Amino acid sequence: MQNSPARAMTMYEKYDIASVSKTIMATALIKKMSELPGGMSNLNLPVWKHLPAHWSFGANFKTITFRQLLTHTSGIRYSIDGSAEGDDYQTLKKLAASGISLSKKYYAN
Repeated sequence: MQNSPARAMTMYEKYDIASVSKTIMATALIKKMSELPGGMSNLNLPVWKHLPAHWSFGANFKTITFRQLLTHTSGIRYSIDGSAEGDDYQTLKKLAASGISLSKKYYAN
């Protein structure tokens, strides 16, 4: 298969950058964790303590660690009911309130 012909791109052109934000977020988190007392062991700390205090947390949500978020083994799924709800603030708040099943704490791509 031959590559498409080269073309000029502008700063106004939109294109899919894939999952670059995941790499940037993971790098920033690991860098910050390594600077804190305790170093990389901070990845084993629970996430819920760093979320808004007014959120409700459902069953087992408080068992989720930073390491589990980074390795996709937290048990959090994209949506509560299987629909594509999004990844905005309100959806994340609902996901936290709905809790997780410990049986779903495995790598899910």
